[in-house]
Amino acid sequence: MTGEGPQAHSGQLFISWARFQRRNESMQPYFGYNLHYLPPLFEAGWAKPFSYLVQTLRTLRLIRRLRPQVLWVQMPPTFLAHLIVWTRPLVAQAEMRLVADCHNRTFRPPWSRLPGLVSMLNRFDSVVVHNEEIARTATEMGLDTKRLSVLETRPAQIDQAEVLCKEGAETSTDTVLVPCSFNADEPIDALLGAAARAPELRFLVSGNLSKARARGVVDAAPENVVFTGFMSKADYERTLCQAAVVLGLTEIEGIQLSVANEAVGAGKAMVLSDTAILRALFGSAALFTKNEADSIATVCRAAVAERAALDARSRELRKERESRWLQQAGRLSASESC
Repeated sequence: MTGEGPQAHSGQLFISWARFQRRNESMQPYFGYNLHYLPPLFEAGWAKPFSYLVQTLRTLRLIRRLRPQVLWVQMPPTFLAHLIVWTRPLVAQAEMRLVADCHNRTFRPPWSRLPGLVSMLNRFDSVVVHNEEIARTATEMGLDTKRLSVLETRPAQIDQAEVLCKEGAETSTDTVLVPCSFNADEPIDALLGAAARAPELRFLVSGNLSKARARGVVDAAPENVVFTGFMSKADYERTLCQAAVVLGLTEIEGIQLSVANEAVGAGKAMVLSDTAILRALFGSAALFTKNEADSIATVCRAAVAERAALDARSRELRKERESRWLQQAGRLSASESC
């Protein structure tokens, strides 16, 4: 893909051990890296070591084959820092620059407890974190501030020429889209309780269906909750643009919520958990809820009723956040060219 940034070139490689990450996709047009997903073979805990071994071999083979000038690595898993530093002389050119794109869990247990993590990250050329709160945590852990950059998650780069995302396009009047990872920080029980209290709304819950079933939430859900499973990028963006409201929930401070950046990118009304970081990033365009069933139901109803005004505020925030992101990306590009 042709980059839009000052440092975009085909000599950059971004490796992510995930199936898909909106952040990676949204940054790609600017930095112009070659994005490769190396997803796990198995989700079950007992099979993860085997999956990690296969992903490791695929990672090293990819680096050796492409021999990038700049290597981006998404973390966690945090042992990727050790892997890249230790194998660099064997699989890559000596002058290859290293960039760690550290999601918030990098600096939280259990991933932060890996021995030597900070020492390994301090051997990268750049360590990128997603907000100032995580930057403070990383600094307190001993990360070299000269290597540290804050690069917030860019508003999702959804094709605004698509009819469904145009201002005034037809949308649902009762659908709440709830993208979920089904991780422990998401108050799924409260979400299901909210759906039961708001039967006039339809909650579309996207994400890994096997994880949802493993948590027992599929069988426990009321009739107005639909679990979509993973959707293709095109189907997901169509669903996002057609929804009346986008709902993002977390119980952990510092979590930035990819769904919020997707909502802003699509110019959609959103309801978010009431945390300090989410208010700081999205406060001008979102309604906020406690992670309790009654509160979620009440605020979702309010967002549906106010969706036209919230959509407009979301579009305004998209402009502001895009401008700020471009400034941050420019500073990171300048530091990488040094």
